Amino acid sequence: APEPSPSPAVREHARGTMSDRPKRERAAPELFSMEPAPAKPKFVVADGPGMKLGDISGVEAGLKARTADDDAVKALHNFLFKSAGVKTARKKNIRAFSGFTDNLSAEARAERLSGAKSSSIATLRGMCDVLGLSKTGTKAEVVDRLVQFCANPTGKKSGGVKRKAKAPAGAKKSKSRKTQKKGKRTPNAFMLYMRDNRERILEENPGLTIGEVSKQAGAEWRDMDGDAKAPFVEEAERLKEAAAAAAEEEEEEKE
Repeated sequence: APEPSPSPAVREHARGTMSDRPKRERAAPELFSMEPAPAKPKFVVADGPGMKLGDISGVEAGLKARTADDDAVKALHNFLFKSAGVKTARKKNIRAFSGFTDNLSAEARAERLSGAKSSSIATLRGMCDVLGLSKTGTKAEVVDRLVQFCANPTGKKSGGVKRKAKAPAGAKKSKSRKTQKKGKRTPNAFMLYMRDNRERILEENPGLTIGEVSKQAGAEWRDMDGDAKAPFVEEAERLKEAAAAAAEEEEEEKE
């Protein structure tokens, strides 16, 4: 037989019993705060006993001829600073180097340089090329040459780019449109890079046509960072200003 349903009094008692139970309070969620990662120490190039490499004309020319990802440039940075460095700052750091500041002996430096995995004879000679040093001799002779030079860099000081003084505010420009049209067109920064590196590209890639050489130079130029392009940009600006000044002088002489 079916069980009889509970009476209204029983149901009311059950509801009262349930309502008398203490309610369970929800725990407040814990909020976790992420601490910021510690900032990386800034890379500082200490002053050494010699000239800054960027002030030596032969070194500046060698750096301009190669990209920051060139094996010789990376190996040189690793030799000077014990790390390959960041691509965007690699050439800048090399230019700021002026000699070793630790007490490591020349023999220890030579052993470290010659024993590095990346120090093939071709790479070592490339490092000499960057620094404007002779590339001839045995591996031991090339290593010794690099160690001696980097210990106290010296050389012919590179000439700075002379900029035309700005005219005072409100001064009228004497150059006419006619003078501007007559001015000789000067090469831009890429054309200067192409001029300085055409022979190197042909030596590294014999058989290239003129168009292929230009294409290779264009690819290298696109991969170069701002520091590598800066000397060519400044030289192009200097040539442009010099041509404008020459045209202005010629116009004044005619008057």
